[in-house]
Amino acid sequence: MLNKSFKVESLEQLKALSDPMRIKILWKMVEKAKTGKMIADELQIAAPKIHYHLKELEKIGLVIIERTEEKNGIVQKFYRPIAKEIHVSKTFISSSEMDDSIMESFKTPLEESINLLNQLDTQQLMQKRFDEQLISNFAHSAFLSVAQALEVQNKFSELAEMIERYSEANIEDPTCIKHHVQFMAFPVFLKKKEEDNDGIIN
Repeated sequence: MLNKSFKVESLEQLKALSDPMRIKILWKMVEKAKTGKMIADELQIAAPKIHYHLKELEKIGLVIIERTEEKNGIVQKFYRPIAKEIHVSKTFISSSEMDDSIMESFKTPLEESINLLNQLDTQQLMQKRFDEQLISNFAHSAFLSVAQALEVQNKFSELAEMIERYSEANIEDPTCIKHHVQFMAFPVFLKKKEEDNDGIIN
Protein backbone atom coordinates (compact mmCIF):
# COMPACT_ATOMS: atom_id res chain seq x y z
CA MET A 1 0.00 0.00 0.00
CA LEU A 2 1.24 3.50 -0.81
CA ASN A 3 2.31 5.88 1.92
CA LYS A 4 -0.19 8.68 2.42
CA SER A 5 2.28 11.52 1.95
CA PHE A 6 5.94 12.31 1.33
CA LYS A 7 7.72 15.63 1.76
CA VAL A 8 10.41 16.65 -0.73
CA GLU A 9 13.30 18.13 1.22
CA SER A 10 16.35 17.57 -0.99
CA LEU A 11 17.53 19.72 -3.88
CA GLU A 12 17.96 16.60 -6.00
CA GLN A 13 14.30 15.65 -5.59
CA LEU A 14 13.22 19.25 -6.13
CA LYS A 15 15.13 19.40 -9.42
CA ALA A 16 13.53 16.15 -10.56
CA LEU A 17 10.04 17.51 -9.88
CA SER A 18 10.75 20.78 -11.67
CA ASP A 19 10.08 18.92 -14.94
CA PRO A 20 6.31 19.11 -15.65
CA MET A 21 6.48 15.83 -17.59
CA ARG A 22 7.41 14.00 -14.41
CA ILE A 23 4.35 15.41 -12.67
CA LYS A 24 2.21 13.90 -15.43
CA ILE A 25 3.98 10.55 -15.08
CA LEU A 26 3.48 10.46 -11.30
CA TRP A 27 -0.23 11.20 -11.69
CA LYS A 28 -0.64 8.28 -14.09
CA MET A 29 0.54 5.82 -11.40
CA VAL A 30 -1.40 7.04 -8.37
CA GLU A 31 -4.37 4.68 -8.68
CA LYS A 32 -2.49 1.58 -9.84
CA ALA A 33 0.99 0.44 -10.77
CA LYS A 34 1.88 0.80 -14.46
CA THR A 35 4.75 -0.04 -16.76
CA GLY A 36 6.63 2.58 -18.72
CA LYS A 37 4.94 1.30 -21.89
CA MET A 38 1.48 1.74 -20.38
CA ILE A 39 2.26 5.32 -19.35
CA ALA A 40 3.83 6.07 -22.74
CA ASP A 41 0.66 4.86 -24.51
CA GLU A 42 -1.58 6.98 -22.28
CA LEU A 43 0.52 10.12 -22.71
CA GLN A 44 1.24 9.36 -26.38
CA ILE A 45 4.97 9.82 -25.80
CA ALA A 46 7.84 7.58 -26.93
CA ALA A 47 8.44 4.76 -24.42
CA PRO A 48 12.23 5.36 -24.12
CA LYS A 49 11.55 8.93 -22.92
CA ILE A 50 9.12 7.67 -20.24
CA HIS A 51 11.58 4.97 -19.15
CA TYR A 52 14.28 7.62 -18.76
CA HIS A 53 12.07 9.73 -16.48
CA LEU A 54 11.02 6.68 -14.45
CA LYS A 55 14.64 5.66 -13.87
CA GLU A 56 15.51 9.19 -12.74
CA LEU A 57 12.53 9.28 -10.37
CA GLU A 58 13.40 5.83 -9.01
CA LYS A 59 17.05 6.82 -8.49
CA ILE A 60 16.10 9.67 -6.14
CA GLY A 61 13.40 7.69 -4.33
CA LEU A 62 10.23 9.27 -5.72
CA VAL A 63 8.97 6.08 -7.42
CA ILE A 64 9.29 2.42 -6.53
CA ILE A 65 8.93 -0.83 -8.47
CA GLU A 66 5.81 -2.39 -6.95
CA ARG A 67 6.11 -5.68 -8.79
CA THR A 68 7.56 -7.36 -11.86
CA GLU A 69 5.91 -9.69 -14.37
CA GLU A 70 7.46 -11.76 -17.12
CA LYS A 71 5.82 -11.59 -20.53
CA ASN A 72 7.25 -13.27 -23.63
CA GLY A 73 10.61 -13.58 -21.90
CA ILE A 74 10.71 -9.87 -21.00
CA VAL A 75 10.54 -8.71 -17.38
CA GLN A 76 8.04 -5.86 -17.04
CA LYS A 77 8.43 -3.41 -14.18
CA PHE A 78 5.31 -1.87 -12.63
CA TYR A 79 5.98 1.49 -10.99
CA ARG A 80 4.19 3.49 -8.28
CA PRO A 81 4.93 6.86 -6.64
CA ILE A 82 6.50 6.74 -3.18
CA ALA A 83 3.25 8.21 -1.79
CA LYS A 84 -0.21 9.30 -2.88
CA GLU A 85 0.63 12.92 -2.07
CA ILE A 86 4.07 14.40 -2.67
CA HIS A 87 4.59 17.78 -1.03
CA VAL A 88 7.41 20.24 -1.54
CA SER A 89 9.02 21.58 1.64
CA LYS A 90 8.29 25.27 2.33
CA THR A 91 12.06 25.76 2.14
CA PHE A 92 11.82 25.28 -1.64
CA ILE A 93 8.31 26.46 -2.42
CA SER A 94 9.48 29.89 -3.65
CA SER A 95 12.02 28.41 -6.05
CA SER A 96 11.50 29.65 -9.62
CA GLU A 97 12.40 26.12 -10.80
CA MET A 98 9.07 24.93 -9.40
CA ASP A 99 6.85 27.41 -11.27
CA ASP A 100 6.04 25.10 -14.20
CA SER A 101 5.67 22.03 -11.99
CA ILE A 102 3.31 23.79 -9.60
CA MET A 103 1.14 24.75 -12.57
CA GLU A 104 1.33 21.19 -13.88
CA SER A 105 0.25 19.82 -10.50
CA PHE A 106 -2.98 21.82 -10.92
CA LYS A 107 -3.53 21.22 -14.64
CA THR A 108 -2.85 17.47 -14.71
CA PRO A 109 -5.71 16.43 -12.39
CA LEU A 110 -8.01 18.78 -14.31
CA GLU A 111 -7.02 17.05 -17.55
CA GLU A 112 -7.64 13.66 -15.90
CA SER A 113 -11.11 14.82 -14.81
CA ILE A 114 -11.98 16.04 -18.30
CA ASN A 115 -10.72 12.79 -19.80
CA LEU A 116 -12.95 10.76 -17.46
CA LEU A 117 -15.95 13.01 -18.16
CA ASN A 118 -15.52 12.42 -21.89
CA GLN A 119 -15.60 8.66 -21.29
CA LEU A 120 -18.65 8.61 -19.01
CA ASP A 121 -21.62 6.48 -19.95
CA THR A 122 -24.37 9.04 -19.32
CA GLN A 123 -27.05 6.40 -19.88
CA GLN A 124 -25.95 4.60 -16.74
CA LEU A 125 -25.99 7.87 -14.81
CA MET A 126 -29.56 8.56 -15.89
CA GLN A 127 -30.77 5.12 -14.77
CA LYS A 128 -30.56 6.18 -11.11
CA ARG A 129 -32.08 9.08 -9.23
CA PHE A 130 -29.69 12.00 -8.92
CA ASP A 131 -30.44 12.34 -5.20
CA GLU A 132 -29.17 8.78 -4.72
CA GLN A 133 -25.79 9.46 -6.29
CA LEU A 134 -22.74 11.55 -5.48
CA ILE A 135 -22.86 14.01 -8.37
CA SER A 136 -21.57 17.46 -7.54
CA ASN A 137 -20.01 20.37 -9.36
CA PHE A 138 -18.98 23.41 -7.35
CA ALA A 139 -16.90 26.26 -8.69
CA HIS A 140 -16.98 29.59 -6.92
CA SER A 141 -14.90 32.71 -6.35
CA ALA A 142 -14.60 33.32 -2.62
CA PHE A 143 -13.12 36.21 -0.66
CA LEU A 144 -11.38 34.71 2.39
CA SER A 145 -9.11 35.94 5.12
CA VAL A 146 -5.90 33.98 5.79
CA ALA A 147 -7.53 32.33 8.81
CA GLN A 148 -10.64 31.42 6.83
CA ALA A 149 -8.58 30.02 3.94
CA LEU A 150 -6.67 27.79 6.37
CA GLU A 151 -9.95 26.68 7.95
CA VAL A 152 -11.28 25.66 4.52
CA GLN A 153 -8.02 23.84 3.80
CA ASN A 154 -8.36 21.88 7.04
CA LYS A 155 -11.95 20.94 6.13
CA PHE A 156 -10.73 19.75 2.72
CA SER A 157 -8.12 17.61 4.48
CA GLU A 158 -10.72 16.14 6.84
CA LEU A 159 -13.03 15.33 3.93
CA ALA A 160 -10.18 13.81 1.92
CA GLU A 161 -9.24 11.59 4.87
CA MET A 162 -12.86 10.45 5.26
CA ILE A 163 -13.12 9.59 1.55
CA GLU A 164 -9.80 7.74 1.67
CA ARG A 165 -10.93 5.79 4.74
CA TYR A 166 -14.21 4.76 3.07
CA SER A 167 -12.42 3.82 -0.14
CA GLU A 168 -9.89 1.58 1.58
CA ALA A 169 -12.65 -0.19 3.51
CA ASN A 170 -14.85 -0.67 0.43
CA ILE A 171 -12.28 -1.53 -2.25
CA GLU A 172 -13.24 -5.25 -2.24
CA ASP A 173 -17.01 -4.62 -1.95
CA PRO A 174 -18.67 -5.29 -5.34
CA THR A 175 -21.71 -3.20 -4.36
CA CYS A 176 -19.61 -0.03 -4.09
CA ILE A 177 -19.19 2.23 -7.12
CA LYS A 178 -15.94 3.94 -8.09
CA HIS A 179 -16.19 7.74 -7.93
CA HIS A 180 -13.90 10.49 -9.14
CA VAL A 181 -13.47 13.21 -6.51
CA GLN A 182 -11.35 16.33 -6.93
CA PHE A 183 -10.77 19.37 -4.74
CA MET A 184 -9.01 22.45 -6.04
CA ALA A 185 -8.52 25.90 -4.56
CA PHE A 186 -5.92 28.61 -5.05
CA PRO A 187 -5.52 32.36 -4.52
CA VAL A 188 -6.18 34.32 -7.69
CA PHE A 189 -3.06 36.37 -8.39
CA LEU A 190 -3.43 37.36 -12.04
CA LYS A 191 -0.45 38.31 -14.18
CA LYS A 192 -0.11 42.02 -14.80
CA LYS A 193 -0.71 43.11 -18.37
CA GLU A 194 2.28 44.74 -20.00
CA GLU A 195 2.19 47.98 -21.94
CA ASP A 196 4.05 48.38 -25.24
CA ASN A 197 6.00 51.50 -26.24
CA ASP A 198 2.82 53.20 -27.44
CA GLY A 199 1.10 52.77 -24.09
CA ILE A 200 -1.20 50.04 -25.40
CA ILE A 201 -1.95 47.25 -22.92
CA ASN A 202 -1.24 43.76 -24.29
